[in-house]
Amino acid sequence: MTIRSKRTLERHARRATFGPGELVVRAGDPAEAFYLIVRGRAGVAGKELGRTLREGDYFGEIALLDGGPRSATVIALDELVTIEIPRQAFLALLARDPGFVRELATSLAMRVRALERKTHLAPAEPPYGWPMPGLS
Repeated sequence: MTIRSKRTLERHARRATFGPGELVVRAGDPAEAFYLIVRGRAGVAGKELGRTLREGDYFGEIALLDGGPRSATVIALDELVTIEIPRQAFLALLARDPGFVRELATSLAMRVRALERKTHLAPAEPPYGWPMPGLS
């Protein structure tokens, strides 16, 4: 997150602190907030490729964007301080701040590309008729 986006988020947020080993969100639960890490580390479990989140990283956006349940469990690895944005404030922020939307989309795209590299996923076969004439 850039400084600009972080300041924007802080206006709509509350701070939350979690102790080492404390559950922050659980896979399968409904999504109620977006989290930006201010201090500490969190572990992402429940995925084939777990990872560690650090200051400036965020989580919880996928379930807020698609309306589905949490896709992973996140646990504080040490004292974890987050900025927590409730669902409605997050969605309102998306509606009024195109810069935040662009930053979020770019970050998600980078994570998808990194995941593809890690899992050696081959590009999907293009649909029949692609590339379309004039677009190749």
